[in-house]
Amino acid sequence: MNETERMEFDKQADIVYGTILVIITVLGAPGNALSLYYFSSKRRDVSAIIYISITAVDTVLCLCSFPIALTYFSSRNPTLFASSVFCNLWHLVYKTLSSMSIFCVATLSITRTFFLLRPFKTISKNLVAAILVSYFLFQCVASTIIYWEKGGQWIYNEMFAECSQGSNVTKFEKLGDAILNLCHTFPIFPILMSCVVSIFALMGSAREGRTVEQGKEKRYASVTIVMFTVIYAVFNIPSSLLNLVNLFNSSLLWEEMLGFDKLGYFSNFVWSLSIPLNSFCNPILYIIRMKNLREAMLTLVTGGLYNSKREEHTCAGLKQSRIPELV
Repeated sequence: MNETERMEFDKQADIVYGTILVIITVLGAPGNALSLYYFSSKRRDVSAIIYISITAVDTVLCLCSFPIALTYFSSRNPTLFASSVFCNLWHLVYKTLSSMSIFCVATLSITRTFFLLRPFKTISKNLVAAILVSYFLFQCVASTIIYWEKGGQWIYNEMFAECSQGSNVTKFEKLGDAILNLCHTFPIFPILMSCVVSIFALMGSAREGRTVEQGKEKRYASVTIVMFTVIYAVFNIPSSLLNLVNLFNSSLLWEEMLGFDKLGYFSNFVWSLSIPLNSFCNPILYIIRMKNLREAMLTLVTGGLYNSKREEHTCAGLKQSRIPELV
């Protein structure tokens, strides 16, 4: 497929993609920001620290969707990406936080499974915070090194409607990309393992000699982990698989196989929409699974008119077990 054919885009498909990204920005960013405010006001335990990290990252990722939406609405013109400074800054922020978001979900899955299996054990919140900060700094340093090795020349790519590397990629850059691709891919394994453990815990909770209340708590936590895993799998496994392919022959994959047909728009979904959609869905899951958060948002949105009659009962119930704090 020649270059001219590649530049022929499906305007209707672009409008659909752009509309989805606008919805992500308009609804996803405020939803994550409200969730961030809620978790920041809670007692700083392990789960609160992880949720604060996830919601902060997801808020920025939802905002990063808007420049991509503008390119879809403008027939793939660069719009905001026409600025070299903005293009490079956007790329660094978006790619770093995309990997950070997935790592946070993996950390959440691991800690939830630990508390699910060992409800009376503890994990140091300082250790979890140190791990999250260390990984974030690693991503920042790695991305910056690759950026300077490239000479600060990330450019707008019409094919993906976002900023990306040019065609002349050095061996050092390929090695750096391989490391970042692995960082994006490896969290899938602990997340899936956590899901499997949760399913077995869900199946076995009814057979164990526990109280009715303990059984409900364990089942609730197990279902929440499974739901997080399903959302993660839908929106991240395709990109993780393509990242693995990129480790071997990315130039062959994109230069020879992809055009703007169905396969080309699938690649657009994977790179431009899947991770923002994951960030958009996370606060929806919080609201569904966390009654206190749901009531807090209703109270805030209605200007304090909403007042739950069960608020005191719910708060008292949360203090009786570690597991509900994680769900």
